[in-house]
Amino acid sequence: VSQSAQAYVTRRFSVPSLFERRCPHHVPRPVRRYRASQAALAAGDTATALVRLDAALVDAPRLQSVVEGWYRLHLALGRPDSVVAYQTRWFEADYERFVTPQMWVYAGDAYALLERPSKARAAYMAARESIPGFRHREHGFLAQRIGLAAYPAVIRRLRLPPAADGPDAERLD
Repeated sequence: VSQSAQAYVTRRFSVPSLFERRCPHHVPRPVRRYRASQAALAAGDTATALVRLDAALVDAPRLQSVVEGWYRLHLALGRPDSVVAYQTRWFEADYERFVTPQMWVYAGDAYALLERPSKARAAYMAARESIPGFRHREHGFLAQRIGLAAYPAVIRRLRLPPAADGPDAERLD
């Protein structure tokens, strides 16, 4: 091999391949915080998850996954009043077009837990209106929720994750 080829070979083969380079994809801070909150929840650390979700919510109040995760966690912690307060602020800030059907369901559950069945039904109906008619399972789920809006104890029970080995494992799925 000639000596002149050595400089070329060194230059050519010192560049890392595509698989050796760091990914240039930027993950925004609210998304990183949301992912950290989900990892904390998976590890059973609710306090850290709540701190991370609160921070993500401040960074990106319109990011649907963050708002849904925040609603879900607050409902699981027994804080439906927080969900209702945020839902009210959400509409005052004119974010209504960013509301997902799942957010409506969480808001409806919060209203039902606070024993405000008419508001709960209205939230469930809003969720139902935003779901296409051919999605029968979701419509059935919402019909059930609309019928149970006046029974906060049942909604509370439905919000609990199913126990794999509990006495109600086969009755509630």
